[in-house]
Amino acid sequence: MFISSGVSKFAIGGPVINFDGQVLGIFSLPEMAFIPSCIILKCLHMWKRFNCIPRPHVKMKFTAIALLDPARIEKISRKCDIDAGLIVTQVSEGSVAEKLGVRNGDIIKSWNGISISTTIELENFLLHIGEEHLDKGNNIGSSVDLSVGIFHIRKDSHATLKLTVNVSNDDEVVAKGTYNVTPGDCTLVDDENVVRGEEATRETATDEVRDIEISPLSEHCLMKAADEFTQSLGEVEA
Repeated sequence: MFISSGVSKFAIGGPVINFDGQVLGIFSLPEMAFIPSCIILKCLHMWKRFNCIPRPHVKMKFTAIALLDPARIEKISRKCDIDAGLIVTQVSEGSVAEKLGVRNGDIIKSWNGISISTTIELENFLLHIGEEHLDKGNNIGSSVDLSVGIFHIRKDSHATLKLTVNVSNDDEVVAKGTYNVTPGDCTLVDDENVVRGEEATRETATDEVRDIEISPLSEHCLMKAADEFTQSLGEVEA
């Protein structure tokens, strides 16, 4: 989907409507994010049930391999033998993921054994985990274990990590960190594949992403979008 509009800097976005008059979601500013209707409706449902939106904070940002152009998808498939998944574009400093060795450019293939290839699928999964967590009698602020299938791009190896994260109702903040990567953490590759930089000693999936960045949805962003979505439905019906 390509969205382009001359939105004033004082505006906050609005509904995205197809040619049949159906509201597909919200294009929100200043986050510059498209939030689909399924996510907004899920959040409204959870707000009615719990008066909050419980969601595990994984403290990472991603972009989907599927959103890259075909040439880059083929390149990742050839080098990593992976056709779908989420590329890690940022790991929060001091997070559980950082301590477990997740780094920019790593590819997450599955969550709790479920293959997830887009950030929308991931958001639906995280919201489902949050709802299920509270249904079991747990409280906001308690932790939940997630099983993450990952490909470590620098080690050229697959692994399954146990990610213990908090279920929170607050905004998720991903604090940019710097990571010391030593030659011992990496796989030796041909010179043509080596990338010079602070984090990597070989070409990573983030090099294929370039400047694309997907921010995790926060409660503030979701509730603002939900309000806009509700208003837009009224306008469409009118």
